[in-house]
Amino acid sequence: MVTQSKVITSKAIKAAIKKQFPDLKGFGVTTDRGGTSLGFTVLIPEESRTLNPAVREFCRQFEDIRRCHVTDEILGGGNTFISVTTKY
Repeated sequence: MVTQSKVITSKAIKAAIKKQFPDLKGFGVTTDRGGTSLGFTVLIPEESRTLNPAVREFCRQFEDIRRCHVTDEILGGGNTFISVTTKY
C-alpha cells in the first residue's frame, strides 16, 4: 500500500513494471481520473497475457484504497486504483 504523501505517476508505474518484468514488451500505462479518485490502467499485449496475474499482483503495491472499518465498503475520494487488462 502506498501512502498518500507519495506521488504516483504512470511513468513511475511503467518504470517499476519494466524493472520487475524486463521481458514484457509493448505494454502501456494510462491515467484515469474520475472525480476525486485516481486510477491507472496497465495494458498488457495479448502475446504476454500469461503475465497478467503476476503484473496485477505486483501493481497492488501502488493501490491505496480507503475502506470503512465496519462494512469494508470503499470510501469515496482520495483512492488510487490499478487495473491490469489484456490489450487485444
